[in-house]
Amino acid sequence: MKKLVMVLMSVFCFQSVTFADNDRLIQFAQLPAEAQQIVNTHFNNKKVAYIMLDPGYLKSYEVVFDDATKVEFNKKGQWKEVDMNTQAVPSEFIPEAIQAYVNTAFPDAFICHIDVEKGKKEVKLSNGLELKFNKCNLLMEVDD
Repeated sequence: MKKLVMVLMSVFCFQSVTFADNDRLIQFAQLPAEAQQIVNTHFNNKKVAYIMLDPGYLKSYEVVFDDATKVEFNKKGQWKEVDMNTQAVPSEFIPEAIQAYVNTAFPDAFICHIDVEKGKKEVKLSNGLELKFNKCNLLMEVDD
């Protein structure tokens, strides 16, 4: 029985590693139209370093720019995550209620990362704080 469990664990681990290697580089023209439009509209002053396609179950695209800015898109080309490192995320990506809260509660900080998943939003501020908001853009949690 132990041998069977070990064999199954080995197969599972090997399969996980194999799926992780399915990521591949693609050209800008291979991005969904909506993703191309977002990049051209909001990041036209940045040079694309590379674009990675993860063809897995939840197909996604990651566009990485020369300055290490990253934007992740779902299979339809809708943005899921914007990571600007030490720069402010363009205001078009931030719901007004969240921006208003950050401006009031943390006037010396700006949002440098936003991640949206199932309507919930997580933002990282330039001061290192992470804020989590629910679907109604109400603050749920603060992490430091």
